[in-house]
Amino acid sequence: MKNIIEILNEGVKQFLGKIIAALLFAVALWAFPSLKKILKRKKDSKVENQTQEKEKLKAEPQEEQESIATQKYKLGMKYLNDGNFCEAVKYFLPAAEQGHAAAQYYLGHIYEWGFGVPMNKSEAVKWFEKSAAQGYTDAQDALKRLL
Repeated sequence: MKNIIEILNEGVKQFLGKIIAALLFAVALWAFPSLKKILKRKKDSKVENQTQEKEKLKAEPQEEQESIATQKYKLGMKYLNDGNFCEAVKYFLPAAEQGHAAAQYYLGHIYEWGFGVPMNKSEAVKWFEKSAAQGYTDAQDALKRLL
């Protein structure tokens, strides 16, 4: 049976972990205005956009529908906007592996700051390089900053 000191120590550790995560998030918002814009979108506009996209997909012929990578990227953005980084990674990663430049860029940021994944600068650089190679200027700027 745990004594009161062990229980308090666990609570303090959890509290400090949440404080550190919040500070990292605040730094990311300060350092990346584009991420701040994404996270500040109003919920109503997100719901409206999602509804419009669903209607658009239903209306288009099968061969004209968006690529699977683009669909996964959009789902990743939805979870990123909601602050659910673990779920965002689940959708950004396959899209990025299929060559989606924007997904590669955002995956780079996620690895750079450790949102939902362990912080890994080399993995961040890898994804920024792939995105930058496709001409994605934000990724090129991120590489200049990191290298």
